[in-house]
Amino acid sequence: MARSRSLILPIAMMAVAMPVLVGLGIWQWHRLGEKLALVERIEQRSQAAPRAVHLKDLLDGAVSVDELEYAPVSLQGRFLDAHEAAVFTNLDQPVGPFGGPGYDILALFEAEGGGHLLVNRGFVPDRFKSPASRADARIENDITLTAYVRKPERRTYLDLADEPAKNVFFLHDPHAILTETLSAEERLRLSPLADAFYLQLQKPVPPGGLPQPLPLQLNIPNNHLQYALTWWGLALVFAIMFAVFLQGRSREKRAVDKHLNRA
Repeated sequence: MARSRSLILPIAMMAVAMPVLVGLGIWQWHRLGEKLALVERIEQRSQAAPRAVHLKDLLDGAVSVDELEYAPVSLQGRFLDAHEAAVFTNLDQPVGPFGGPGYDILALFEAEGGGHLLVNRGFVPDRFKSPASRADARIENDITLTAYVRKPERRTYLDLADEPAKNVFFLHDPHAILTETLSAEERLRLSPLADAFYLQLQKPVPPGGLPQPLPLQLNIPNNHLQYALTWWGLALVFAIMFAVFLQGRSREKRAVDKHLNRA
């Protein structure tokens, strides 16, 4: 009877732990399928023909930013070259003629019909960070640009702190950039000012080739298979440990019974 009571707690723990661990693995497996479907939809969206949009429609919600994320759009307006922000990046593998440490140049774009937003014009090596070093890159006329819609990057504890005084940022976060680089008066004057998304330029390539527009990279984390295998692995470890525990208790019982029989 005492032995039976001593097994109640381990059995109860296994009865709770196993369904939870297996269930978490199944949930992550389903999430894997959902994420793969999402990635496929986004890849198809990114390869579609550019859609003509108006910034006002994006700001008013008439066109959903969520539905346009990673999609190519065309927008008319002009760059305000006086407002540039440099986001540090490092192209380990050069894309085009330039690579290595440098900056993505985010410039303010005045949209036709009103409103402003940041456009990532592309990459420049460190020595071309200053606008004066690439004066031939100025596009002063009204243009129709083709770009991908991107949402802000979110800061983690691993990210370095921005250095606005040096015009050095470490995330593509339009809200943080615009808050640091524009005064309250400038933000009011440029209103409506989009800071919940930005555009990643594809065309036109500026005279001189810098900033160098970069191809779209889908940075969509997908660790659900790893998570599923982890949960199922823990369930297997618990099952093995419980089996070893029961086997040990069985050997102990046989030894006690053998001793009692001899007595």
